[in-house]
Amino acid sequence: MDISAVALILSSLLCSDNAKTGPDGSVLTFANARSGNQGQYRCVATSSVGRSTGTAVLNVRHPPKVGVVPAGPLRVRMGEPVSVECRATGRPHPSLTWKRQGSTLQLVTTWAAVHPEDSGVYVCQAENNEGVAEVKVEMIVEGGQGAPVASVTHEELTATEGHTVTMECRSSGSPPPVITWSKLRAPLPWKHTVADGVLTLTSVGRQDSGQYICNATNIHGYSEAYTQMEVESPPYTTCLPDQVRLHPGDALRLQCLAHGSHPITFHWSRVGRAALPAAAQTTKDGKLVIAHVKLAESGTYKCVASNHIGSSEALAKVTVKHVDECEEHSLSCGNNSHCFNTPGSFYCRCSLGFHNIKGPVNFTSLNGQCKDINECLENIELCGPNAYCTNLIGSYSCTCQSGYTNLTSDGVCTDIDECEADKPHKGKVCGMSGACENRDGSYWCECLSGYTNYGNERTPCSELRCDHFKADSSPAQSLAGLTDILSLMRNSCLALSNPASSGEGKTDGDVLLKKLFTATEDLLSSGRLESSEDVSGLLGAVEDGVKLIGPQLKGNHTRKETNQTVVELAVRRGRTPPTGPIHLTNDDARMDTDWRTAAGNGTYPGFALAALVSYKNLEKSVNRSFEQITGHQKDGVDPSFQIFSKVVSAVVSNPSTQHLNPPVILTLRHLQVRENSSQVSFTCAYWRAGPDGQQEGGAWSTDGCYQQLSNATHTVCSCEHLSSFAVLMALYPMKHSFELELLTKIGLSISLLCLVLCILTFKFCRSIQGTRTTIHLHLCLCLFVADLVFLIGISRTKPEGGCRFVAALLHFFFLGVFSWMLLEGVQLYRMVVLVFNANIRPLYLFAVGYGTPFVILVVSAISRPDGYGTDQYCWLSLDHGLIWSFFGPVCLIIILNVIFFIVTVWKLAQKFSSLNPDLSKLHKIRAFTVTAIAQMCVLGLMWAFGAFLFQEGTTVAAYIFTILNSLQGALVFLMHCLLSKQVRDEYSKFFSCICTQQKRYSDFSSTNPSSSQSQASRSRQHTGESKI
Repeated sequence: MDISAVALILSSLLCSDNAKTGPDGSVLTFANARSGNQGQYRCVATSSVGRSTGTAVLNVRHPPKVGVVPAGPLRVRMGEPVSVECRATGRPHPSLTWKRQGSTLQLVTTWAAVHPEDSGVYVCQAENNEGVAEVKVEMIVEGGQGAPVASVTHEELTATEGHTVTMECRSSGSPPPVITWSKLRAPLPWKHTVADGVLTLTSVGRQDSGQYICNATNIHGYSEAYTQMEVESPPYTTCLPDQVRLHPGDALRLQCLAHGSHPITFHWSRVGRAALPAAAQTTKDGKLVIAHVKLAESGTYKCVASNHIGSSEALAKVTVKHVDECEEHSLSCGNNSHCFNTPGSFYCRCSLGFHNIKGPVNFTSLNGQCKDINECLENIELCGPNAYCTNLIGSYSCTCQSGYTNLTSDGVCTDIDECEADKPHKGKVCGMSGACENRDGSYWCECLSGYTNYGNERTPCSELRCDHFKADSSPAQSLAGLTDILSLMRNSCLALSNPASSGEGKTDGDVLLKKLFTATEDLLSSGRLESSEDVSGLLGAVEDGVKLIGPQLKGNHTRKETNQTVVELAVRRGRTPPTGPIHLTNDDARMDTDWRTAAGNGTYPGFALAALVSYKNLEKSVNRSFEQITGHQKDGVDPSFQIFSKVVSAVVSNPSTQHLNPPVILTLRHLQVRENSSQVSFTCAYWRAGPDGQQEGGAWSTDGCYQQLSNATHTVCSCEHLSSFAVLMALYPMKHSFELELLTKIGLSISLLCLVLCILTFKFCRSIQGTRTTIHLHLCLCLFVADLVFLIGISRTKPEGGCRFVAALLHFFFLGVFSWMLLEGVQLYRMVVLVFNANIRPLYLFAVGYGTPFVILVVSAISRPDGYGTDQYCWLSLDHGLIWSFFGPVCLIIILNVIFFIVTVWKLAQKFSSLNPDLSKLHKIRAFTVTAIAQMCVLGLMWAFGAFLFQEGTTVAAYIFTILNSLQGALVFLMHCLLSKQVRDEYSKFFSCICTQQKRYSDFSSTNPSSSQSQASRSRQHTGESKI
């Protein structure tokens, strides 16, 4: 539109002298805008048609200006309140912070009560995007008399690294203030001392820079003064890299690094030269660069770093040389070769004992590969006919064959005359009973009759004692099968002692070993060994047979297993006795010894053997003959013993095994898992043959065999002699104290008497007859029989069949007690819940009360017949879980009874709260319920302790079980007889009949049918059964 006139009108303030308008008045310009130009401006445009306005706001950004009120310095007295206000302007609006001079902590500037330590200079800082401004105000606190005032000699301090610095703090006040020094945000340096307000820092470093605070404190308050220390250090210089190897034309780059107080300057020079090479370039940050290095530029270059404190230098060694291919590429020729450098090139040559499989003698990595020369294959006569040639990498070696030696200068192996060399040793090679005959590279030993070298011609001759295998001995005659074993061994022994009688006189040891243990299996499979003589004969024959067969075996380690035995043999042969450990093991035993023990200290026969024989079922035949075991009494009581491991035989070739040092270690596995306890201990024993080693007779003994370690599964035995071994379990009878036994007998006697009274009462008292009385009668019968059997037979473990019968009776009748107790809970439930027909038929009662225990007993006896009766008591065994055939049903019955009693009590509560309750009947049922619950609690609590009765360390449980068991009969008699008014009336009538005969006749004469009917009616009312 056409604007006839334009006028600018200032809305908020008049235009200043730096404001101008354009020719037509439409543009307003400010030259060098000031804060005073800030404000709102309005433009008014008018024309002939009308008028229009527009507004604009001008904001002028400028740095802050700050001031404080009051301006200071402020002099205030200690304890007065002080407030200092900081005011600032600026666009945008600045932020304000207060700090104390010499501190970086932000502060507030309002004090409720000032103290002398508040004296100081405070700085208010205003900051926005345009800049920062600050103003200072000093506050002087004029304290009361004696207020401390601290001051330092230097508020700012500059020190040199390594020098000693002192800071003095002075203070005034009364009493004289105590001066302490500290460092802001850090502990004081560890090399510092403080004396009379002077802080001394020795050998300061850059880490010691910071603000140090002097604090003067007395009873009036404290005052602080501050010293800011900066530690400057000379530069420390290094060169990277400090050594460099280059070829002509390569680029050289060295970097000089330094740390210390800045600014730091760097200067490069060349050691021994006036100046750097012409092509060298340096930079301010310590770099030295030569783009293309030359041979002449090799040398040592030095960098010197300096600051206003001092300087330091670092060296870099530069080596420039032509390429040496052999040195630069050490593997260029490959393994087993040598590299030869030539001007501008190189060549390779194989080492001695190697050749280039690609042909040329001189080669490079492209046309050569060095491989070992097998001299032994190229020249089979290299070492001669009596030596072995062994190829080595790059060489070979010659080793003389057995029986030859290299004693000549030409290295030829010649025969050793072992027989001639043995003459000074008087038969060491072939033994005293053998003739030595030299052979080329070897020798032979020819044994006299009665001696053998077991088919090995270079083994010394050993004496054979074939009379050990007598088929006419008494054990052989009484034990079928032993004669076959002895005959087999005797024939083999005679063949060895006289080779001419059996052709070559050689026997296959592996076949003979198999025959021996096959015959042993046949003997043991026929049944148990009936006598100790049979045991001694079998064990002795097997041990002697193993000693005879061992040297004839082909291998060094042999293992044979049959259905009755497991044998493991180890044999070592050689000119000298073997050394090292021996470990023989099977599933049931382990033997640990050494070859020195196996070979012995006597004449070495050229071999040594060790064997471990384990019998799988022999323990059943030798579970007797413990009469020679003594010294195991405990509290004057001898234990009973039984075999608790497999029987094993340990055999070595050493003819003297009576006093072995070190002893042989045998680890035997137990037949069952069982812990040591006060009633059980484990003993190491061996089978001792008859007198003077005779096979007639035999028994277990512990002489020279000791237990080293025993746990639930294994026993470790240390034995000074060898024989057949086993672990014996010593069983000590469980001994209870006299007081416990007396308490048991008295308590159970009283309980039995009370139960007899209960049984007679429930049987003959007509006024209480009913379902509950039947249940109580049979509960008392079961409890009476169980307590009577417990009192008489719980500890009578012999004979074994009788003990099992006692355990079965206890199992049946104690389960019967809980079964009848369950029926009592069911009957109470029916009396409360069912209105009619609350009684239970007797057939159902007997089926549950006696049938359930009988079924559990039959199933348990069939599944675990050995679990009835133990070595210590006639009760269920705690092993293999058979005890749960009793505690499982007991726990289930208690849970069911608890449920029945809860429902019964709940129903009783409902009936009591009904509109027309039959209180007499409900009171009787409540009484029945209370007595049943009490009976269940006592019986259940008794067997809670009975679960621990036959375990170790259960004396307290035994006493509690005995007391509760004794209370059973008395409790039943008290609750069901003495507390019943009907029973008391019957007792009164009974005793009155006995005491007064006339009274009894008069009672009978006065009784009439109506009175009987009335009494019966009362009876029914008392029991409450028919009515309910």
